This record gives sequence, structure tokens and C-alpha cells, in this order.
Amino acid sequence: MILRTNQTEINTHLISDVATKEIERIVTSPEFPWHYIPDATDLVPSGGGAFMHLLKMDYEVRSPYYDLFHLELCQFASLYGYSHEDIYRARLGLLYPTKKKHNKPHVDFSEEHDVVLWYITENEKAPTLFFNDRLELTDSVDCRQGLVVHFPGHILHASTPPKEGIRVVLNVNLKRSV
Repeated sequence: MILRTNQTEINTHLISDVATKEIERIVTSPEFPWHYIPDATDLVPSGGGAFMHLLKMDYEVRSPYYDLFHLELCQFASLYGYSHEDIYRARLGLLYPTKKKHNKPHVDFSEEHDVVLWYITENEKAPTLFFNDRLELTDSVDCRQGLVVHFPGHILHASTPPKEGIRVVLNVNLKRSV
């Protein structure tokens, strides 16, 4: 089912529950490599540390785990009018509880692009927030396992650290590779 809000398109059953649960099992296992970053948004210390795993950047595969996500990434690209060659960045983010209300509202890149978020874990108390140019909250999407959210890349958005447990999301940036 596809739901639309003012700024987002939410697909509730794009990726099967079985596939999402298997990816969750893999990325939450002790063998999966995560890399600490001092801030989930700006990569500078701000009290909002997080972990990330970069699958792809600048159209180049950066992780030996990329193939685990390849089919889903191709599906996202195709669904939103892109080629698999237009996957500019694919980054897993893992947030844990902090005292921050939410991370900094931002856009991922200044160039025209689309954003796709795939919620790997269930954590309803860690929504993605959307803001207007005056930094007023305009929308939010709960972190429900398996949801796929699509929105234009110029929309300010921010992740929310969970109150408990972890929040794992695959953030995909689609940008024409012309």
C-alpha cells in the first residue's frame, strides 16, 4: 500500500517482511562492521554520535556487503524513475538512545536528488521528522520495520534517536549520473 503525505510517499509492503527481517539479522549481528561517527548529520561532535556503514558513495560500491542490498537498491531506483547506475549513495545508519530530541534538520546533498529510507528495525519512538525552510515541523514518519519512504532531496529532514533499543535505517540518495 502506498500512502502519501504533503512531502512523502510511504510504501508499506515494497520489501517483504522476510527480506527485511533477514537484513535486520545480518546488520545487528556482532560480525557486521559498523563505523562510529561523532554526529549522525554533520560528522562533527555534537552529542549525537551514531554508527554508519557506507555501501555506496559517489556511484561507487564501498562495501563488501553491497550485494546483500543490491536487489532492493535496484528496486528503489526503478520504482522512483532512476537507473541502478543513479544510486549516488547508500548508507546504513544506526542510532542509539541519546539525550537529543532529534538530530539536525538537513538535506543530504545540495544537488537535485531523491531520498529513499528503508526502515530495517522497528522503533516507533524514533520517527523521521520533516521541516519547512523556517525549521517548523511539517510531517513525521514512524520508524516501522519494512517501511520505505521516498521524498524529494530538497526537503529538510532529521532522524530521531530512539528512547530505547536501536534504530537502523538504510538511506539511499538517487541522483542522475549523467
